[in-house]
Amino acid sequence: MIVNIDEMGSEIVAECLPDRAGWPTARLGDLFDITQGKALNRRDRNGQPLPFLRTANVFWGRLDLTNVDSMYFSPAEAARLQLQPGDLLTCEGGDIGRTAIWEEEFSRCLYQNHIHRLRARNDNVDPRFYMFWMQAAFTLWGRMEGQGNNSTIPNLSKERLASFEVPLPPLKEQRAIADVLMTVQRAKEATEKVIAATKELRKSLMRHLFTYGPVPIHEAPNVKLKQTEIGEIPEHWEVRMLGDGVASFVRGTSWRRSEEDQSGIPVIAIPNIRGGSVNYDIKYRIRRKIGRDKHVSNGDCLIVGSSGSVGNVGRLAVVSNLPFDEATFASFALKAVPGGLVVPAYLRLVLTSTFVDFPSCCKHAADGKFNLQVDVLRQTKVPVPPLDEQSAIAEQVLSIEAKSAKEQRRHQALDSLFQCLLHHLMSGQVRVRQYDEPHDET
Repeated sequence: MIVNIDEMGSEIVAECLPDRAGWPTARLGDLFDITQGKALNRRDRNGQPLPFLRTANVFWGRLDLTNVDSMYFSPAEAARLQLQPGDLLTCEGGDIGRTAIWEEEFSRCLYQNHIHRLRARNDNVDPRFYMFWMQAAFTLWGRMEGQGNNSTIPNLSKERLASFEVPLPPLKEQRAIADVLMTVQRAKEATEKVIAATKELRKSLMRHLFTYGPVPIHEAPNVKLKQTEIGEIPEHWEVRMLGDGVASFVRGTSWRRSEEDQSGIPVIAIPNIRGGSVNYDIKYRIRRKIGRDKHVSNGDCLIVGSSGSVGNVGRLAVVSNLPFDEATFASFALKAVPGGLVVPAYLRLVLTSTFVDFPSCCKHAADGKFNLQVDVLRQTKVPVPPLDEQSAIAEQVLSIEAKSAKEQRRHQALDSLFQCLLHHLMSGQVRVRQYDEPHDET
């Protein structure tokens, strides 16, 4: 089997062989020395403050070092608990079993007691292989279900971790498998960085466009601005309430249970409104007459109007590639209909901008739901440029969104590839063609 990672310039080569009858096994504790970290004690001032890792820093196959705390360690504790390149870090509590590898991202780092450090006892193991094996065992196969202690707070003791029976392929094969999985994982991480960068770029671009209009950055100082109740905007723009010719909001369809019919009209419900687009995995279909204003068409903008979490209210999606001849939307959602003063694409941008604060337009109901108050939403003030400038603004933002969508599709494909390879390589159903030198992962 040959797997090609598009645009990466890397080729993963593996051949299908029978299940791993030839791999010996060993106890994890025989392959690794397992040491638990230091318990957090704010009153302990013995020694010196040093950076340490928590379970919050440990994810499957990676470390998040955005926020690293410090605490005091004595000289003896620091010598015993200092991390070395190649050490595995496994969560004892929280999401038990979650494992990452320390690659000396910075010098002198230690770890707390809710983390087990696994250090190879000899040179016949590649720690990366066992990091991925732990991920497969816990997330794909469920082999470690029940391995945590059944206490109020589930945890994975050192003894139980040490007792895990794991495969012991030849070192060369361990390295080959780890190289394959690391290649895909790094491609995923690179894509995640691109996605994060495009999100920040979109925010920055929106700030510029809503302040200066669709002009290049070097021309921004030449734009005459005026101060308004919503901030500085170009002098020739207007400020309007959403309900004043900018948009109208239509509530969706309600129905009785007796009207549900799997051969009826599909209903786009709140769970279908996600991530800027509509998921067409439809749960409800109804058989009843639907008013034309409650139909949906490609290009329509749907908004979540009720949720148990106030942060979900205002979540927005644009209908595209509608796979039904006729469809409606549920009553707890709204359809934003552009007024005569705006083009549809600009309205969507305004509704996702900082000018519209959906949580402040909500009312907390007795049933715990946060419900969007349309009368309050209509009073929200937004900038209204001339129509040609609206189109130019939308075009610039849409180009960024298209790049982000492409990277998200790529990330999904890489994640599916990773999960597939993780299962087949770690179970021995697919074997990597062995080689003496690692692949170039550049």
